[in-house]
Amino acid sequence: MTSKTSKLLLFALIMIVVIGGGLYVYFFHFQPLQQKVNELEAAITKEKQELAMIDGTGQSSTKKEVVNTSELQQKIPVQPLTDQIVLSLEEAEVASGTLITSLTFQEEEKDEQQSSETEDYLGIGTETESTDKSEVNLPNGVKQIQAEMTVASPSYKELETFVKEIEELPRMAKVERLQFAGTQEARELVVEPENLSFQVVVSFYYYPELEELVQQLPNYEAPPASDKENPLYEPKVDIPPKNETEKGNIVEKDNITYEVFTYKVQPGDTLFRISMRYYNSRAGEALIKKWNNMTILMAGTTIEVPVPVDGEN
Repeated sequence: MTSKTSKLLLFALIMIVVIGGGLYVYFFHFQPLQQKVNELEAAITKEKQELAMIDGTGQSSTKKEVVNTSELQQKIPVQPLTDQIVLSLEEAEVASGTLITSLTFQEEEKDEQQSSETEDYLGIGTETESTDKSEVNLPNGVKQIQAEMTVASPSYKELETFVKEIEELPRMAKVERLQFAGTQEARELVVEPENLSFQVVVSFYYYPELEELVQQLPNYEAPPASDKENPLYEPKVDIPPKNETEKGNIVEKDNITYEVFTYKVQPGDTLFRISMRYYNSRAGEALIKKWNNMTILMAGTTIEVPVPVDGEN
């Protein structure tokens, strides 16, 4: 073998070793590193895209869902909505045939002393019914507003219907306290039955921490404003003047001299109208009732109207 051949073989061997080493480095080192670099770049790109989609609240905008809470807020709104409470109580009042004579709202729970003073003021009659007064811990963020009412009812049936109407309201409500006193037993058929008066405290709830949902508050129909300059109702009563030629009988009673007129009650007459006609004030209402020993003014009946001659009532 010549030296020239030996050199060619050596050169070929060196080339084989270099090429084999290069292939080894490429397939077993460079290619895995390149693949890992590509994976890391893809992960970084994905993270950048997710960061770009995250808004200021820290929640991904792609995961946001628009939820309508109007139906849920019919039970627990995010505001007190006292106007809605008043309208709901008015509906219960009309449906039950009762009359709410006073209504106040209380947003803070009363302490025990104030509650006791209120109970002493309201009083408990011969028949008293009250709900459980044990304290209830409300969930975090839930607030309550209490409606304290005095209600006049013709009988216990209407009272029961009023409470039932409140419990069936769409808005969550709880009757906290109910107090009433039974009427006296009727001994005469002519005695006009008295209305049953009762006091009731009802709690309503709201969740003010979700103020961002105020746009989804449930709609309710409120009566339009009356645009009255005078907020008080002052009925105009048409009172016919007394006939100047009308004469009565002079009667002395309890050392007082009266001129007693005979009057036939007309449909639509009231003691107020009759008193204004003969006394020019309503001061004679009690005297007319006492003089005629009556409790009900009935049309078609004839009554006596005593007018003190000396002007005393």
